[in-house]
Amino acid sequence: MCPNNDVNDKRGSEEIFKETVKALKSFGPLFRDSGMQGYLEPLGFEECSLRSIVTAMRAIQESGYPVYKIVHDTFHHHLGPDTFDTIKNNYDISYTGLVHISGVEC
Repeated sequence: MCPNNDVNDKRGSEEIFKETVKALKSFGPLFRDSGMQGYLEPLGFEECSLRSIVTAMRAIQESGYPVYKIVHDTFHHHLGPDTFDTIKNNYDISYTGLVHISGVEC
């Protein structure tokens, strides 16, 4: 599941977070009932509705559905707001389901 990328999106971060949680809640039963995992990939672009793996983790927690994992893409991490300290202090690595290591040099 990839977030919305739209330079014309005028929603604030709180509204975006609430809508993300709502979407996770709506898909949660489908993943649970099928025995599948949903993968959420934060994209680091400025215009992205979900840029942070920490925010993605919080949205999963708030959804109440433990059927989601996060795709940690190193390219998008480089573009996004999360620092290594932020991840170390505020992120539970057990939420990572897939790491995509980019060949793009930082």
